[in-house]
Amino acid sequence: MKIITWNMHYCNYHAFQSKELHEYHYLNHLSAWEFMIKKVKPDIALLQEVNPVRKYSDNLIYQKSHTSEDEQIFQWGTGIYISQQIKDTYKIIDLTEEFFPRNSKYDGKSVLIKMTTSDKKDLFILSLHTDTKGYSNESKDITVDHLNYIFRDEIIQKIGTNYIVGGDFNIDEKMYNGKYDGIFKNLYDKGFISVVDKPMQTFYGDNCGNQSYFMDDYIFINNSMINYNKKSFIWNYGLVKSYSDHTIVETNIF
Repeated sequence: MKIITWNMHYCNYHAFQSKELHEYHYLNHLSAWEFMIKKVKPDIALLQEVNPVRKYSDNLIYQKSHTSEDEQIFQWGTGIYISQQIKDTYKIIDLTEEFFPRNSKYDGKSVLIKMTTSDKKDLFILSLHTDTKGYSNESKDITVDHLNYIFRDEIIQKIGTNYIVGGDFNIDEKMYNGKYDGIFKNLYDKGFISVVDKPMQTFYGDNCGNQSYFMDDYIFINNSMINYNKKSFIWNYGLVKSYSDHTIVETNIF
């Protein structure tokens, strides 16, 4: 099963004033969807800053971000794309509103599903996109608070032993002078393991070419699944840079 996480960078396009720019960015986002479906070919895609395009809406479990516009063409949020083969093979239940109710503090920034196999085994998959306010001390507090909210014990204890968590965490294990060390320690203590062994750049927004780099995007699995993790890597940014300022993290399990 091929699982990816990708921030597709479809956000705040309402800032562009001309109709032509609106149309250009929407068409480019449609192209990003086609690239993902036809070239990347994921079974499961954990998506952030994604627009729920009509062509694939039947295969997308989606929550509009609380920071998003309402109009469909400008709308963006967090989602999980599920290929038709996976939909036909597994029983899929959307648990998002059970654990992350609408109108809550971080509305629309997390999507959680449960996949059940024919032999009654459950796999929980979470796509997340943390809140920020730039790269300030205030932003650090917001991001940490959001991650603590997502990984609070009552969620981890309820979702069982097989889970995959991925998305745009907006944190980096090496940069920010260790500001997020506590978050990573908490994840490791709870039994989460990153599918990518060494930190590599995944975000290229304002720092492409600088010595500083940011690995904002991750896929974590719990340690009981480590033997099922067969192949993981980060996509070459050159292949996706026309679509997003983030590259793709991919893992293959089972």
